[in-house]
Amino acid sequence: MMQQPRRLLLACSVVFVALLTSCASSPAELTPVSIQLSWEHTIEFSGFQIAERDGLYTQNGLQAELRSAFNAEGEFVAAISSVLSGEADFGVASSYDLMSARAQSQPLVAVAAIYQRSPITLISLAETGILIPQDLVGKTVTVSGSVAVYFNALLKNVGIDSGLVNITGENSFSLEPLLSGEIDAYGAYITNQPSVLKRQGIAYNLIVFADYAVDGYSNVIFVTEDTLANRPEMVEGFLRATFSGFQSALNDPERAAALSVEYNSQLLYEDELANMLASVPLLHPADSDIGMMTPELWALGFTILRDADVLPDEFDVTQSYTLDFLNAIYNR
Repeated sequence: MMQQPRRLLLACSVVFVALLTSCASSPAELTPVSIQLSWEHTIEFSGFQIAERDGLYTQNGLQAELRSAFNAEGEFVAAISSVLSGEADFGVASSYDLMSARAQSQPLVAVAAIYQRSPITLISLAETGILIPQDLVGKTVTVSGSVAVYFNALLKNVGIDSGLVNITGENSFSLEPLLSGEIDAYGAYITNQPSVLKRQGIAYNLIVFADYAVDGYSNVIFVTEDTLANRPEMVEGFLRATFSGFQSALNDPERAAALSVEYNSQLLYEDELANMLASVPLLHPADSDIGMMTPELWALGFTILRDADVLPDEFDVTQSYTLDFLNAIYNR
């Protein structure tokens, strides 16, 4: 009769320990953070996807929510406005958009770069013989938005009068005008459209803007000045987890591609793998670290936008970014 209470006491102890263990690992103790991506889930966000799937955020005390740029109703959600409103803690945007926002007195600051080299390119069918910018004279080229600004900078850098190129801003985000011969070249990203042509067995040529000193950050991770001032530990933890995620993507491109397809069933594995391989020199250039930014590339980006009258002469580009977290993470 005396053994029954002992068994009961032991059972209660086991339950109590289990409850303590459950509470210790409860998500309630994790700091919730949200990340507004600049587009739908693709391989360019593989580091975030892996960090979430592998628990890298939770290891850094965070409960992360990755948000596609398209909400449940299919409406586009801009990262800039989402972070400014407090709807998201982190955002992903181009340095073009970030500097444009700061020029309008918006308190946003870049803390890391996903792509350290611009992925912007002109893609043309091999049969057109367009290999260098000089081959564009007399040709029809479709560029739109910020890509048009960078394209004009490219023409200026190589000494081509923009009036000698038939530039159209109409862009349906489709390769059909290129394939039909309606246009000769199309403003694209080396991490996107080329893989579609490759899969279809269509030969193409690329003119990569960065090869002609037209460069900038297409994807930077940014926060508000308030977040920088009041939640620096959270920012550092988030970056450490995200960088580890991107390192895993670089180590295993096949897994990264498969995971992106899991996050977005509209994607094709073959395309995402090709895009991941094309991303490698952008994500981790030689003599650099994942996420790194440089004052020189920010200055170049500013110069391009200033010369295009997108930014004023007095704009202080150094206020658009901070290297503090990168220096801390990499002991620089």
